[in-house]
Amino acid sequence: MGFDKDSFDLEKQFTFYASYHANRVNVAIHLVCVWPILATAMLLLQLSSYCFLTHLPMPHALQNLPFGLQAPLNLALVMAIIYIVSYFAMEPIAGGLGALMVAGLYFGTWKMVSEDWYVGGYPIWQAAWVIFFLAWTFQFIGHGVFEGRAPALLDSLDQALITGGLFVLLEIFFFFGYRQDFYHKMMDQVRTNIEEFRESNKKGQ
Repeated sequence: MGFDKDSFDLEKQFTFYASYHANRVNVAIHLVCVWPILATAMLLLQLSSYCFLTHLPMPHALQNLPFGLQAPLNLALVMAIIYIVSYFAMEPIAGGLGALMVAGLYFGTWKMVSEDWYVGGYPIWQAAWVIFFLAWTFQFIGHGVFEGRAPALLDSLDQALITGGLFVLLEIFFFFGYRQDFYHKMMDQVRTNIEEFRESNKKGQ
């Protein structure tokens, strides 16, 4: 995963991701599945605290934050920081909300793991694996059956994984009239990208 100046360019990131999500059914599937995937991935990465010989506590300066005393430095925190910084850098309103949601996921999933939560009689991590697998399955069905195009992650893994959650929030914001001029400008480019993809497919047949 690499970062450059385009990594925080909302127009480029959104048009890239939206070019792979033009079918309404596929978009609806992603609206439902993307954040559960982020939540379960965060929870599973919380288990990295137990995969090392030791795990580091929060620095003393951060221990006064909510839940900071209990939450360790682990792979889930690395994930949270990457997403929070990326979302804030790309879009202040929807991205700010997304950043707060990611922070909530970090502390919430740590609470679940540290307190050994159970769902339907099964450890929370087992339930997380089931949700994670099912959500990804539905998304691949969305691409294969409805979109007719491979997922964005096959072309740019880091762009797809990071942009997905923000894409969902922006789709909701745009639906309610947020930044319409910017939205239509991006969608013009998305339609151009899709036409170019279809033309290249015809030439390849």
